[in-house]
Amino acid sequence: MKEPLKVLCGPEVASGFRLAGLPVSVVEDVAAAAAVVRSHLEQGRGVLLVSGDLYRELPEVLHRRAERRGTPVLLPFPSTSELSARSRQEEEVLEILRRAVGYRVRLR
Repeated sequence: MKEPLKVLCGPEVASGFRLAGLPVSVVEDVAAAAAVVRSHLEQGRGVLLVSGDLYRELPEVLHRRAERRGTPVLLPFPSTSELSARSRQEEEVLEILRRAVGYRVRLR
């Protein structure tokens, strides 16, 4: 039997996952996210992709419960703030390299 794949995220990325055909639970804060995770833990199957910022803020008891049960599997994915921070960090490193080497290094 095919196990369900669902997404838990904020409104900023929900449309993209919906366009990909995935069921999405949109939440505004960590309290609402914790309620969704509790519900999925009671169902006990599938994979729940959780936005990284929400995943880190979930109560530790939910993390332990998910690990102990094994299903659903909670998988964090990078949030938009994490991706933009990573992009800024890459740009800073590239600028340091440009100054040291004397020309712009391209990653990709």
